[in-house]
Amino acid sequence: MLPGKETKTNVGVGIGVLLQLAGFFSARTGDPYSILAGVVLILISVPVFIWGCMNYAEGKGYSKWVGLIGLAGIVGLIVLVVLPDQDPHGSVARLQMRKFVASICMVAAVGLVVLGRWLYDLGNDVRLERLLGAWPAVCMILGFCLVFVSLMFMVVGNRRR
Repeated sequence: MLPGKETKTNVGVGIGVLLQLAGFFSARTGDPYSILAGVVLILISVPVFIWGCMNYAEGKGYSKWVGLIGLAGIVGLIVLVVLPDQDPHGSVARLQMRKFVASICMVAAVGLVVLGRWLYDLGNDVRLERLLGAWPAVCMILGFCLVFVSLMFMVVGNRRR
């Protein structure tokens, strides 16, 4: 990746993801003002995330417009990570295995978060509440931790040797 684009990419994508997570958690409370605040945070996060993805595409040697694939959210970011580097300065090829592992971790993380949410909704039944215990929270926390692990794999996978 081009040196000047790495910081802009990390800032844009990182802040975009954090704002989206904060917006989703805020909108989940059910309070009308919290829902409004959550929607506003999500709307603010989209251009920031797209800006980070556009810098990432430029850093890999593509047109910045390729970064608009970031409109697909985390799936678009994964596509950008997997794209081969077209760096005109002849940089060393990136470690594709780390990118692959990061993509698999991201899919597993989303699966864990969805499973935790499903178990949480299932736990609203009084008969199943004692049986499920803390599993919904454990699944969601592990899923969010796995998101950060996969993001670290993506960052490490894009460093020069």
